[in-house]
Amino acid sequence: MNSTIGTTPVEYLRKYQSTMEPKLGFRATNAKDLETWKAALREKLRDLLGFDAMKAWQCDLLPREDESEDRGGYTMQRVTIQTAPGFRIPLLVLRPKTGNRFKSVLALHGHGYGKRDVCGIADNASERVWQDHVNYRYAIDAVERGYIVFAPDKRAFGELMEARDARSDRQTDNYRSCEWHTMSAILLGMTQIGLHVWDNQRVLDYIDQRQDCLRGSVAALGVSGGGQASLWLGALDERVKVAVISGHLGSFGKSILLTDGCTCNTVPQLLLWAEKSDVAGLIAPRPLLLESGSDDERYSRESQLECYREIQRIYRVAGASDRIDIDLFKGHHRWSGRKAWDWLATWLT
Repeated sequence: MNSTIGTTPVEYLRKYQSTMEPKLGFRATNAKDLETWKAALREKLRDLLGFDAMKAWQCDLLPREDESEDRGGYTMQRVTIQTAPGFRIPLLVLRPKTGNRFKSVLALHGHGYGKRDVCGIADNASERVWQDHVNYRYAIDAVERGYIVFAPDKRAFGELMEARDARSDRQTDNYRSCEWHTMSAILLGMTQIGLHVWDNQRVLDYIDQRQDCLRGSVAALGVSGGGQASLWLGALDERVKVAVISGHLGSFGKSILLTDGCTCNTVPQLLLWAEKSDVAGLIAPRPLLLESGSDDERYSRESQLECYREIQRIYRVAGASDRIDIDLFKGHHRWSGRKAWDWLATWLT
């Protein structure tokens, strides 16, 4: 870098951000103020995520359910539901063979090959290596523990990945397949995160309609982008009774602004209003487990613990200090699961 230039553009923004105090950052000291803060922040987040542009999309789910496939101890069924007029998302439903009504787990994926990753479906060796690297097959772990599992594709991943990247006429990279969609959404007043919340809320609607799902017993969990999806869905929809967020702990200011992260994390103007700990605090007093890898490439352990302490502060004001915990495991940016299943067994009633 030319020494006459001084600070880089991103460094300048980091310094600028460090002087800011989010307008709706958590400041409540009692239960009444907490509820007032939660209502105000939820309303602002829906605005920032683009829900106003999506509100006209209410429509019937019109589920289409394929024949179930025998997978040994459970069955797997491909389902599509309509989440917007003329637009459908696919999901895999993993159902235990024993029992009639089940507690539900929404198993959300991050970057990679979509719902197939969390369900352990690989077409080749490279996909299996990727699933092993992220320890991705938590949908299978859940169904083997007796939960009915719903694993949808995010927009721009799996079956919903754009076939070609029109900008370069090359096959879209599986890791950054969401960038084109993210930029398109922002131009239309929406966000990738907001669209995922919208779709996942329609999955919750589908769970509500099923006779084999126990009403009011839904957990959301995932790693990386799946942790992101669990965070935002849990923050904005109280039908999520328990959340496990892995590989996504750490402030936006000390992660996205410090690393070349994916644009799918972008919510325009978010840091003017709130930090990630504030968003996570909207889950309180519902049980929340966080997973933190010691060598996470995206989030330093220092940043993760700092964010965790801020979330703990919100849970203390909510009178729910026993409903938040963290799995500090040794490892990189991946799913741990060491505490997750005991956490669900304890709290998902």
